[in-house]
Amino acid sequence: MIRTLILAGVFTALLSAPCGAAVQTDAQAVPVSGATGPTQPAAGIVNLDPLTVSGPQPGPGLWRVSRGEHDLWILGALSPLPEGITWNADSVVDLVGQSQEVLWGPRFVVDADVGFFRKLSLGYGMLKAEKNPDGATLEDVLSPELYARWAAAKQRYLPRDRGIERKRPMVAAREVFLAAIGEAGLGFPKIISPPIRAVTQADGIKETTPKVSVKIEDPAGAIKDVRRMSLNDSACLEATLDAIDRLLPRMITNANAWATGDLAQIRFDQLDRRNNTCADVFSNAEFSRKWGIPDIRASTRDEWLRAAEASLAKNTTTFAVLPLEDLVAPDGYVARLRALGYEIDAP
Repeated sequence: MIRTLILAGVFTALLSAPCGAAVQTDAQAVPVSGATGPTQPAAGIVNLDPLTVSGPQPGPGLWRVSRGEHDLWILGALSPLPEGITWNADSVVDLVGQSQEVLWGPRFVVDADVGFFRKLSLGYGMLKAEKNPDGATLEDVLSPELYARWAAAKQRYLPRDRGIERKRPMVAAREVFLAAIGEAGLGFPKIISPPIRAVTQADGIKETTPKVSVKIEDPAGAIKDVRRMSLNDSACLEATLDAIDRLLPRMITNANAWATGDLAQIRFDQLDRRNNTCADVFSNAEFSRKWGIPDIRASTRDEWLRAAEASLAKNTTTFAVLPLEDLVAPDGYVARLRALGYEIDAP
């Protein structure tokens, strides 16, 4: 559930945010991948039926995690959602008002101790890191078959963006995906946090965001490494085009089902390929060792679980928000909490 849809981990931070900015990983991961095995390219771009959801919707049910008299209520958030949707948050607002703490999704934070002008110069370096090495274009770095698919998608979704031809395939994938979901009527409306934060601020309820922080001592050097890295990110673009061609209908079905509270209709089993493929682009062991980058997904999940257990131990009622796909995955938060011995009541 994304706002930086494809870039992952520290590479995302170095490319798309000023040094010291926080990068949400699990809590913003987008459920937009395909099946776990390779797929053949679709013959063409699918024309989608319009979204069926509009106006106020009930939203999903809540998971209840309990031990004794202590409860943790978890709302599974989904992105993208239909643009213009509104949400009846009365039941959530009531629960938040009864809670002693609100627990948000985990964050991965890249910290770099640099001054203002240094950040400006690093920003230029980040922009250059988004481009293909040696001034290459997408036509230069993609296979003829993949470039033909990219050109068709670009013509439809990004017809006026000339500069994107010199961007890395993963950056092109991010931009075309954003444009495609926008055309499908999907986006990232801020409908969950505002009603929750209105209560926490009015009633002085504690908010906790578990964080894993990594200190980058030489951000300029890290960016230079990124610019020099030879990445197999063509696979990321291919998986993204597959997602646009084949999986946008599933995303629309998921969005409609989430909005109406019909969680039984939501499926993520065929939406992992793109997410995993694009994340694998950054699985550079040498880079991670050099800059002290941990396993981001595992470390942020572990940090959230530590915070959840602490909240359950001290609070009578805690309210939490997590991305739905991470909540219900076979190795996700619900499974981990159940394995820790907590009682789980699903919606």
